[in-house]
Amino acid sequence: MANDIRNLADEEVMQLVGDGNPRAFELLYDRHGGAAFSLAYRMIGNRVAAEDITQEAFLSIWRSRMRYD
Repeated sequence: MANDIRNLADEEVMQLVGDGNPRAFELLYDRHGGAAFSLAYRMIGNRVAAEDITQEAFLSIWRSRMRYD
């Protein structure tokens, strides 16, 4: 399972993130970080601020992972 988590659905990946799996969190970022950045950039219009917003959003996911249901 740990070798091939790339084939898991997002819901399954989030379960692993909730368990504190850093590889699953990396996969979540790889899947959705670009879209999150694009949205932030379109809303803010500033690349550096959009990067910060994206980073904070994903840090928030990691910090609150125990509450994911």
